[in-house]
Amino acid sequence: AGSDLLSSLEGSGSASPISGSRESDAAPPATIEEFVLQDLERFWRWCPTPIDGLHRCGLLVKLFDYCGLTRKESKTVNKVWRLDTELRALGIMATDRVEAHQRVSYEDFVQSRRLKDAVARCRDARLAWERRNVGKCEEGRTPLALWALGIISHETGDPQACVA
Repeated sequence: AGSDLLSSLEGSGSASPISGSRESDAAPPATIEEFVLQDLERFWRWCPTPIDGLHRCGLLVKLFDYCGLTRKESKTVNKVWRLDTELRALGIMATDRVEAHQRVSYEDFVQSRRLKDAVARCRDARLAWERRNVGKCEEGRTPLALWALGIISHETGDPQACVA
């Protein structure tokens, strides 16, 4: 199943939205939770999303792209599996396996309390929030991208990693 999922992801090569992204017109976030929610909204607006949501594989591809991992070689079976597994654990994905016509809706992704909490708990996302508050946030280091990168690169049982 992992190789089927990977073969679905190989076509993506679009540039990361982060390197040239601007802050939203929304009011500056007062809390890390607002910071995360604004980033989830920004991600969803950046994706060319049909009204019925993103296909599961499309969501995974776009998350890799959002992190700047746009090359096919970046999307290895293990990395894709880790991200898919974590999204399943958070209730974003409804099933254990990729199914035909399976979609992830705006409500299931952007409005997911479990996803927002997981991103807000991520050590790197918290650090980005703290740095942002003192004017030192690195360009392109958004909470969702940092969380996804933590999941994608997670290989040990480090309790401080971005795994929920």
